[in-house]
Amino acid sequence: MSNNEVNDSTPEETGEKGRAGRPERVFTEEEKEQIRRLSEIFASQEDIAYVMGINRSTLQKHPELMAEGKARGRVKLRRAQYEKAMEGNPTLLIWLGKQMLGQSDNPGDADDNLILPWESK
Repeated sequence: MSNNEVNDSTPEETGEKGRAGRPERVFTEEEKEQIRRLSEIFASQEDIAYVMGINRSTLQKHPELMAEGKARGRVKLRRAQYEKAMEGNPTLLIWLGKQMLGQSDNPGDADDNLILPWESK
């Protein structure tokens, strides 16, 4: 094509991406697992990016990795709390009762807690 000709082809037709900048970062399986492990201990995005040697914006393009790690961390934390409660830790027993069973320090006046009136004939 000469300098005077107009290029009517689209980036898709020429195989070009059509955008400038660096190519998207593709993490290896080991790097993905490292992001998950750091998220599992609730490390901040800033800390994870620093450890990985990447920009925070690069990390933010993969929220699924951080979400999976945080979910694993919450499950491990719940398991540890449950095990301590079952060992008899009164503080955790009370807290888990309130959180998981809807218990409270001040029982409400539910119908089954009301005193029945006396009937006299």
